[in-house]
Amino acid sequence: MRVAEVRAPRPGDRIEIDGDAFLIQGEPVRDRERLVWTVDLRPA
Repeated sequence: MRVAEVRAPRPGDRIEIDGDAFLIQGEPVRDRERLVWTVDLRPA
């Protein structure tokens, strides 16, 4: 996810992608340029 779209994702937050719901697991990590979040998702 782009940082501009989601400023501070947290474990347990719900995200919808193309109508499917997911929960963030673990701590999100930013890329080297600090522009993109990498997150682990599981179905909600």
